Amino acid sequence: LSVNADNRTWQGKLNAGGASLTLVLHIDSATDGTTTFTLDSPDQGAKGIAGEIKELDEKKVDAAFPSIGAAFSGNLKDGKIVGTFRQMGRELPLTLTAGELVRLRPQTPQPPYPYETREVTSPTPRPRPRSPARSRCPSASIRRRLASIPRC
Repeated sequence: LSVNADNRTWQGKLNAGGASLTLVLHIDSATDGTTTFTLDSPDQGAKGIAGEIKELDEKKVDAAFPSIGAAFSGNLKDGKIVGTFRQMGRELPLTLTAGELVRLRPQTPQPPYPYETREVTSPTPRPRPRSPARSRCPSASIRRRLASIPRC
């Protein structure tokens, strides 16, 4: 296992003052020998944040993400990249593991649910009496005087 293996994805959780933020680092090697870095922050809906490679070899990664004022540097240790994420003057530890991020979000939950459920019915209101519809037409004598008024 190496940091710069072709088309490698690394993911981990950044713990920032009680909040946890998932980060996904993509290292993509093209056939022409160029390597690109992108960063995703799925919890924030951010994807494909372009990175600049500062250093990359079998055991080390150092990248900057100028558009968000961030950087990450780490070393491969026991199959994980253990390093530091820096942004806006803060330095936070970040450990990345190899593999795609898998989110388990069932669209059709199945029991047992992690919450209480109960059957609820709503009373149907009594039908309201309808108001009779009324139209108003001028009397026949007025209609005769004003020939332009259509017949009702």
